[in-house]
Parts: sequence; structure tokens; C-alpha cells
Amino acid sequence: MKIKLIPWVIATLILAGCQGAHQPATGSWLAELMPDTIHPEIRIPFNLEIIHPENQGIQARINNAGEEIIIREIEVSGDSIHFQLPVFEGSIDARFLEKHMEGTYTHRAGGRSWTIPFLADFGVTDRFPRLTGDPSGDISGRWEVQVGSGDQTEKQIGEFVQNGSHLTGTFLTTTGDYRYLEGKVAGTRMMLSAFDGAHALVFSADLLENGSLGNGSFCGGPSWNGTWSAIRNDTASLPDPTTLTFLKPGYTSLDFSFPDLLGKQVSLQDPRFQGKPLIVQIIGSWCPNCMDETRYLTALQKKYKTYDLNIIALCYESSDFDQSVKAIARFKEAIGAGYIFLYAGESNKRKASETLPMLNRILSFPTSIFINRSGEIEKIFTGFSGPGTGQYYEDLTREMEETVMGMVGR
Repeated sequence: MKIKLIPWVIATLILAGCQGAHQPATGSWLAELMPDTIHPEIRIPFNLEIIHPENQGIQARINNAGEEIIIREIEVSGDSIHFQLPVFEGSIDARFLEKHMEGTYTHRAGGRSWTIPFLADFGVTDRFPRLTGDPSGDISGRWEVQVGSGDQTEKQIGEFVQNGSHLTGTFLTTTGDYRYLEGKVAGTRMMLSAFDGAHALVFSADLLENGSLGNGSFCGGPSWNGTWSAIRNDTASLPDPTTLTFLKPGYTSLDFSFPDLLGKQVSLQDPRFQGKPLIVQIIGSWCPNCMDETRYLTALQKKYKTYDLNIIALCYESSDFDQSVKAIARFKEAIGAGYIFLYAGESNKRKASETLPMLNRILSFPTSIFINRSGEIEKIFTGFSGPGTGQYYEDLTREMEETVMGMVGR
């Protein structure tokens, strides 16, 4: 589907100045992504709101539980609309009637992309309108989750809060979390979903008579799906994130040299970093958990600016330097991060590990390495539990700040 677009600035002026301009209806929409064209019943729903702030033209807002995502880069031409999603490079292109939109969502990450159908209908606020009935139980609390079966299993933690039929929560893994999930419980069925411009997720399961969750399934795109089950466990835990990534025997410190966004080589041995506390962040501009950590580290650096706290982000993207720099710059600007971003190579974990041979491996994007004034590694945090995880986020960021306080001598 080829859509002719006009510049966003022109579209904004036209829509702001012409009340009769053709455009989608203002208000609440139920949007859905369809990742499996063979099974169109599998849909990833999210709540979308079309808004018109005074003197700002058309905008949109995505709502996921406690998260609001504002889309400001919108182009309208005739009956076509283009949403350029914030922070990440994903986009939605659709044709619309006043109260219906239909088109595609294109996901872009680390030089790879895929496209799936998108549709939206005006006036629907229920995230899962096809799921009806009073809930048969309350699943609020912590759950020990098993993803997959047989030899291919992974342990996760589910944290849910149910209020009537309304359900929010997230899943935590050793490499991060699935951020702000929202949905409902109806009858013996639970469903949760989220869309943030990079993550597109839907989870479902049955509330079984024995009190467990079974027959679970999840889908996060055309090629990422699986099964899961869970049992209640208030003491369920994951491995300590500071024990998963470490220096190999024979190495005493970290070392690297990568280009910045202008192509100039930056080395950890540069004089400007000597004798200063430092955090080296291993990330990708395509990664929602990296976005959460970058927001936190941006605030942390501002707080300890007078103590010369430096942060360097090593970004693993596509093999194309110019394309990668564009994505990194967009990510950095959208978050307002004021520290150094370097292009470190491709987002393949095996190749990324080869760029830092002193580490046992790169298990997760993000991974953050805390280095004291003497160049010694204090701690390495694998993954990041973001603000959607509640107490986990509070505990993690408290430990990170305490580590920084020791590094700066406060």
C-alpha cells in the first residue's frame, strides 16, 4: 500500500486552521495489530486517543496501564495518515474514514523490520471487548511463571493487580521486563496486552480450578510466540542481576574504543575519563527496557553531576553506521540524555560479546557496568526492571544509586 504523504508541519497548519479538514474522529479508539495473518483471531489491542491540543495540530496518545505515549509526528494527506512513533523507528500507515482506520504497522529494530496489519475503530474503550463475563477469581499477586515446555523452558515472574475485571501487571525475566501490560479477567480467562512503539505483546491464560494459570499463550510479533503457565508464589525470585555478567579470569578492567555519532573514536583510556566514576551502558536504540534505563541514568547523572559522574552508552544497532547513528540520535534526543553515545556494532548478542572480550558474555540489552575512580568494576547489572515493575524498580534503582554513592565518595 503506497501512501503519498505531505510534511508534518504543513499538515499540522492545515488541520489547526481548517476545522472542516478531513481527519480521524477526536477521542478514544480501539487499535489492534494482527501479527498472524493465518490466524486473524490473534490480535494485539491497545487504546489509542486522537487529540487536538490547542495550537498544536493533531496528536495521538497511546495508553498502557500507567504509561502515556504521545505521538506528535503525524502526517495526514486526504484519507491517509502516518504515525511516526516516538523514541523508536516504528510507524503506522493507514487509510481512514472518520471512525475507522485500516493499514499496517512497521516494526524496525537494529536494521531489521517486519510489517503486520493494523486497524482501529472509534468509540471503543474496552481493550478486550470480545472477552465478556464476570471474573471467576482474582489473580492479584506474584506468580512463578514457566515459559515453554520440556527442555526449552524459562522461569519468569508475573506480577498482577486486579480491580474487578480490570487487570494490570507485567512479567519479569532475567534480562528485563515486559513493561506496562493492561487487560481484563472475564469468566475463567485473563488477557493482557501492550504496545509502546517497539514492544507489541498479548498474553492470555485460563484460571484453572486448582488455582493456577494454564493453557497460556503469548505473541509478540510474526515470529515470537509461545506458551506459559503459572502458580502462585509470593516468594518467587530471579537470579541476582549483578551475578550474571562478569570479567573473565585474567582481566582486571574494561577497555574499548568505538566511534561517536560524528565518527570520532572514543576510548575508555581517554584522559577525560581518568580518575572519574563511570557507568558504561550496553544498549540498543530499539530496546524499550534500554529506554527505561536511559531515562533513569539521565536523571542519576544530573543528580551527581557535581561529582563528575560520567556515562557512556555503547549502542548495538545495524551494520550500517549512518542508519544506526540516525536511530541513536533519535533515541537520545527523545529521552533528553546528555551523556556520550557510541556506535559499538550490530545488535546480535554473539557479535556484541566479541566487541568486549573481557566479559563472559553479553546476556542482555541493557547491561550496565559501574566503574570506580580507580578503573575497577564495582558492579555489573544485567537487564533492567523498569518503572512498570513497581517495587522491583524501586529496589534496583536504590541499589544502583547506592553503588554510585560509593563510587563518588559521598
